[in-house]
Amino acid sequence: MPARTEHRRLTALLLALVVTHAAAEPPRWPTAEEIELIRLHRPFPEMREIEAQPVPQVPTLPQDLPRPALDIEALARKGEAVRQSAQSRPTPTTTLRVFVSLSMPEATLQHLMDQAAASGVPLLLRGLHRNSMRLTAERIQALLGQRKTGVQIDPEAFERFGINHVPSFVLTPASAGQTTCANNATQCKSPEDFVRVSGDVSIDYALQHLLRARPHWSGSLPPSLRHVGAKP
Repeated sequence: MPARTEHRRLTALLLALVVTHAAAEPPRWPTAEEIELIRLHRPFPEMREIEAQPVPQVPTLPQDLPRPALDIEALARKGEAVRQSAQSRPTPTTTLRVFVSLSMPEATLQHLMDQAAASGVPLLLRGLHRNSMRLTAERIQALLGQRKTGVQIDPEAFERFGINHVPSFVLTPASAGQTTCANNATQCKSPEDFVRVSGDVSIDYALQHLLRARPHWSGSLPPSLRHVGAKP
């Protein structure tokens, strides 16, 4: 059989296997004779031919990058900076609180506000004036005027320190935590955590009286109150 005729026969056979929908007859599997004819025309390559093919080059993996040398001096400087930052934090101080009410005589309130502004002591209220935030703010602003005094509404503090009379003065040590009552009287501060005095007196007089009961607390008073703690 001439080579050209054989090639044409193989081409027709391959087309018959690929084209399925266009043929009038349903597709069929090739016979063993047809498979053998295709194998002889397109033989599988021999091992020597496979081995002659070039082997693709596998990219070389990067070597471990050199690690930077450990800078002991930099670590020491960082540790020193952390230590200095910790030392620069504000040291806890003995705290004085003044408990007042907007129903107190205006002269007494004005006098306490003058002293609180000079010493940085907060004034605490139990609740709102006439149950109105607006009226409370207006009343406080009218009393303060140009003074720089902190006025806080803190009913929990009244419960925590057992405040039943105003004005009252409470001194707590620097080591005292901020334990709250949380509707549970057993969680309030114990009497050992603070000292208290009540009466229409000045802040300086009240603080001197409180420090007689806890003289060792005078060393941790804030700078604005140290002149009182230094008095005999």
